[in-house]
Amino acid sequence: MNIILIIPQLGSGGAERQFVYLAQGLKQKGYSVKVVVFYPEKSFFRSAIDACDIPVHEIEKKPGFSLVFLLKFLHQVGRLDCDVIISFLSSANLYSEILKFFRPSIKLIVSERSSHYDDSSYWTSLFYRVAHVVSNVVTTNNYSHYSWLKKYTWIDKKLECVYNGFPLNSYYTPLLPRSPSEYKYLVIARVSSGKNGLMLIKALELFYKQNKFIPKIYWAGNCGNCQADNDYYLAMRDMLSKLPEVNNSWKWLGEVEDVTSLINQCHFLIHPSFHEGLPNAVCEAMMQARPVLISDVCDHSRLIKHKERGFLFDPNNYKSIAHSILLSYDLSQEEFEKMSKSTRMYAESKLSFDSMINGYDVIIRNIISD
Repeated sequence: MNIILIIPQLGSGGAERQFVYLAQGLKQKGYSVKVVVFYPEKSFFRSAIDACDIPVHEIEKKPGFSLVFLLKFLHQVGRLDCDVIISFLSSANLYSEILKFFRPSIKLIVSERSSHYDDSSYWTSLFYRVAHVVSNVVTTNNYSHYSWLKKYTWIDKKLECVYNGFPLNSYYTPLLPRSPSEYKYLVIARVSSGKNGLMLIKALELFYKQNKFIPKIYWAGNCGNCQADNDYYLAMRDMLSKLPEVNNSWKWLGEVEDVTSLINQCHFLIHPSFHEGLPNAVCEAMMQARPVLISDVCDHSRLIKHKERGFLFDPNNYKSIAHSILLSYDLSQEEFEKMSKSTRMYAESKLSFDSMINGYDVIIRNIISD
């Protein structure tokens, strides 16, 4: 069976990582897989695709909608042998749905990879979702967005939720706390207002005032590509410069390729974002048996049951964040080990590579048999 996977680019984002895993997994299942991208210069994960001998078709595009690009897309993708198309992200979904309109025999699975909270424009987002009327299946990677999309009657019956999946390493490094002063907390996130770094800094300031010590905080991730993200980064730097105790315990790591090794050097992941789809960083930390301190939004309470696999907090309340850090410090060694094991067990059960690939395999087989 011939499957074409379409995504705007193979940059370093979470959706791109899952796209690559899906391509690899479907090929392992015996499908004939091809990949189509619009921005070949963004190629962080390209080597992983090439290593699997999966052909990549580059249809170069400039930002914004283009009729010229649409015609080129319809021509080049339309002539490829194809039984099923799977597209990730809104622009790839829209172009694939236009192709489906002209080639109704093709089965189409479109995937929304985040949350409606990320919608920049109501009318633009509504337009994209109206286009889903021609698709066979609409997938999400989280139940929060799945439930929200069900209000659209033309999407309701074709919705499927498939959680992100990750290769299940047979190894992970248990890192038991020796003393609170040695605890290391890791943030893996693009620097932006949505990731809530300023509130985390305020929480650490309060924590220091109350406890007279402060944990080590490592932030892995670069600024986004827009001025607003850069301004937010500068605001975080400015706040840190005025809080020497926090600043001395804070380290910027920039973009890190070997995330697994980094996670294994820290005791907890902390994820204070205001909203998410299904954050890869959290899932990967769970795979490495790391408890997570996380905002109580979207699917987070499913992932991190409070006091079982980590701690939930209100992302709008720095006191709540500080309290969750204190709760993590108060864990005994036995409690920490129990929480780590529970985290790993959940990840093995719900977040494995095989679970995701099997989920898509079932969807593909169902729509082909209809």
